[in-house]
Amino acid sequence: MCISFFGIGLEKYKLVIAANRDEFIHRKALRAEKRDNFICGLDIGHIGTFGDEFEKSYGTWIGINLKGKFGFLTNLRQDIKSIQIDKKSRGFLVKDYISSEVEDLDPLKYLHSLNKKDYNGFNLIIGDLKKNKMYYTGNKGSLKLNEFDMRDTAIEKDLSNEGVAELQTNILYGISNGVLTEFFKEEVEWEKVKKGKTIFERLLKQDYKKEELVDKLLDELLSDNIEIHSNLPNILGIETEKNLSSICIECNKPGSLLKNYGTRTQTIILVDYADRLTFVERDRYTVDENSEIIPGDFRKIIEEVLL
Repeated sequence: MCISFFGIGLEKYKLVIAANRDEFIHRKALRAEKRDNFICGLDIGHIGTFGDEFEKSYGTWIGINLKGKFGFLTNLRQDIKSIQIDKKSRGFLVKDYISSEVEDLDPLKYLHSLNKKDYNGFNLIIGDLKKNKMYYTGNKGSLKLNEFDMRDTAIEKDLSNEGVAELQTNILYGISNGVLTEFFKEEVEWEKVKKGKTIFERLLKQDYKKEELVDKLLDELLSDNIEIHSNLPNILGIETEKNLSSICIECNKPGSLLKNYGTRTQTIILVDYADRLTFVERDRYTVDENSEIIPGDFRKIIEEVLL
């Protein structure tokens, strides 16, 4: 699970991304830093659905380069039986775009060059601030279940041959592990996405200084309100689904089948109209020297000016 709230061409900022990364806490990763001309964290271990490590990866989940090209992804909620371990790491979808040495790599051409069947389910958003453009694509539809059923009746719509949606400016979007409902009108927006957009829209209308806004966004990303409503899926059991229904996911909550899993890292990316970039990463959970999961206290701020 992951969740992101994002927009370009907003009233006070060229770009706003506020995101939680939900992941197995023991998955090996490098913290965000400036790498050549791009900023991101890197995964150095690939973890399976239930926490088993089966291959190495050097992709990323979110990043931006100093030329204003940015991207992030969320996994698409899949039936566990349909996940294939021999697929390519989805983290390269973002990293290959922001780290490309092609002088003027067009985001639309990049998306059309992808073979989306090579990956397990994903949502991908990339953009170019110099062109004031942002696009969305994915490769699977939201998981459909008959009422009260689990797994055996799961239906996943293959969207690998679907096109790319150009997203509008001055709109705050939100996405978790279902599809982007502005593009797929027949889909139901996840409740935590709907509520989160309302909260973040309100914050962005306030007259906060950048540092204050960062703190407010990070605080809202910690929301652990459980959603109890009829739209909850029932793939992993209702107690697990309840735990996954909050913006911030608590690790090892009683009743959850997903062990050592939760909101691991929070990221804020802001670019103002003077092209000043602020990239903030904060740990929610981390691992100590004894491999025990503990609350994270790490926070890093990277500030640059776009080229």
